[in-house]
Amino acid sequence: MQRAVVTLLEWLFVLSLLAIVFGSFRNLLGDNFDLMQRAEALACRDEPAGCAVEEMRHERSFYAQTYDFRTHRRRNVHVSCLRDMILIGEYACTVQVPYVLNALPSAAPSGPRAPASSAHSGAVRRLPGRPPSP
Repeated sequence: MQRAVVTLLEWLFVLSLLAIVFGSFRNLLGDNFDLMQRAEALACRDEPAGCAVEEMRHERSFYAQTYDFRTHRRRNVHVSCLRDMILIGEYACTVQVPYVLNALPSAAPSGPRAPASSAHSGAVRRLPGRPPSP
């Protein structure tokens, strides 16, 4: 009787390890087209209609997927999608938007602008010790 219980526990342990490995591979190699569309929609949530995104980075792990997108107004929109229960359950996505590219200033400066100095006239800065590129 005691030997049967030990054997049963060993098999349950092996089966649970196999389930964890299968779930991990499913998260890493499974189809994620729907999740990617949800992430793109979240990246465009504050954009005007017809928003287009460019995928900059995509990272998959056994429990999460993260995306970095570029939109018309934002240089980097980071979308992180985590499963509810590590290996199983639906993905819940959150968005982090660090800054807006084409944001209008809150108040326009008044008075004439000072002329730009030669150091900041838009010329390309060269690193010291490097020859200029052709």
